[in-house]
Amino acid sequence: MKNSTYRKILEKKYVHRADVLRAVMGTHPNWESYQTRRVIHTDIPCRHSQTDQPILRYPQGRPVEDYESKLFCAPEADIQAGDIILLRKASGYEQRFVAGTPVWRNLEEVSTAADGTHMEVPLKKAETV
Repeated sequence: MKNSTYRKILEKKYVHRADVLRAVMGTHPNWESYQTRRVIHTDIPCRHSQTDQPILRYPQGRPVEDYESKLFCAPEADIQAGDIILLRKASGYEQRFVAGTPVWRNLEEVSTAADGTHMEVPLKKAETV
């Protein structure tokens, strides 16, 4: 099968939507710099996947459940490590994540965005946004 055929099959599975926010520097009228988040993309069709079994971490001595989690979307989406992903599931449930380094896939090979069938973005649940 051609990559375009695989891509069409994958895109039928994108039942969730995501917004992407990125930290950018701004300047107040009194010339003080500050960091803010700018919306980069809205309503990106995607698919969220996470493991069923939680991973227990113990930051600061208290147990916290974490899950292995990935976002699948079209390779053209501009997502970078550190971006905030606001995910809306098909059920209406919303979650916030921090994006890891994206990987472009071409069937089972690592590729570039130009010839990829999809992009996989590892996610970490955002504590606060």
